[in-house]
Amino acid sequence: MHLLHHSPNEPVEALIQSGLQHAAELLDSLLNQNSDYQNARIDAGTFISWLMEDHPAWSQKLAEFGSSELFTHRLKGFLTLAQRRDQLLRHLALAKSQLNCHDVDKLDKRGVVRKAIQSTFPRWSGETVEESIGDAVILLGGSRLFETAAGYPVKHAPQVQRYMVTEISPKLQAARKLANAVQPDTCFLVSRSDAPRSLQEHIHEQVAVVVPLTAKSDAPWIFHCQDGQFTYREVLIEDGDGPISIPLLVGLERGRIFFDYEALRERLFNKLRAELPVLYVSSEATMLATYPFQPFAFAENFYAEVTNFQMGWESDISHGMPFEQRVDGLRRNRFPCHVYVNRFVEDLAHHSVSGSALPDV
Repeated sequence: MHLLHHSPNEPVEALIQSGLQHAAELLDSLLNQNSDYQNARIDAGTFISWLMEDHPAWSQKLAEFGSSELFTHRLKGFLTLAQRRDQLLRHLALAKSQLNCHDVDKLDKRGVVRKAIQSTFPRWSGETVEESIGDAVILLGGSRLFETAAGYPVKHAPQVQRYMVTEISPKLQAARKLANAVQPDTCFLVSRSDAPRSLQEHIHEQVAVVVPLTAKSDAPWIFHCQDGQFTYREVLIEDGDGPISIPLLVGLERGRIFFDYEALRERLFNKLRAELPVLYVSSEATMLATYPFQPFAFAENFYAEVTNFQMGWESDISHGMPFEQRVDGLRRNRFPCHVYVNRFVEDLAHHSVSGSALPDV
């Protein structure tokens, strides 16, 4: 690991530490929402964009000091520490017990953190360890091991949550009307405040996805579905006179709802941090399902599935299956009824419900 390069002057160092404190708080918040953030690999660029979005005043100061590159370097080291947080906590507990010190006020935090880092990263040089201590203290500062109370927080697996109301907000009504005018396979993005008021407290992202339903029975079916797992399925796309494509779709609700992850990644999935909130809107009701979603782990899993499906193609063709037969099994008419495929998205989050302010269709 490269040295963390502490700041050349106190004001900049204070600004960097403030940013790392924001990072520690955001990590804890994400972990509370989704346990898949435990010891996870996190993309520093995406994480910085979240910090800047949450703390615009701090972000502006960072730019004014010309310290964005320095902070990025420090954050990468900080996220490396966070990826081994469980190990650091275990070694922290051991180091504390070896000191035989029961008075927390007299506890040498830097000393026990130094031992924890050395044990967790035994190949790090002494200089790198010393450079990392301050940032590790920020990361672990809320640990109960620094308090008089003993014990660890209880973890629980993330689960799909479902809620339904016989109410449709004006923005969701507008989305249903637009669904008949925009290109097929289009979902919509709305702000949390655009959902029915009684559902807003259950949405923990700034935005939610809207999937208009054509059948009244689909909302209660999804509401009572017990399957919250992501599935994967290829589909043959034939758009006009252009070349065919065979994207890998991400499925929900036992294959009733599909998203083209690669087509929607930038405009939809990259806006999400810890859950995928979907508002299924029929003519009579709004059903909200919040699916646990950890974007970094999800991307890794998705592209691993892409590789698996590619290997499946190679295996079938090598064993004599005609290409046309392989493709024929992926046509849309092979899908059962009441399946919703989402390949495009219209962003309504920043539009009013007045016709003049909605996107042209």
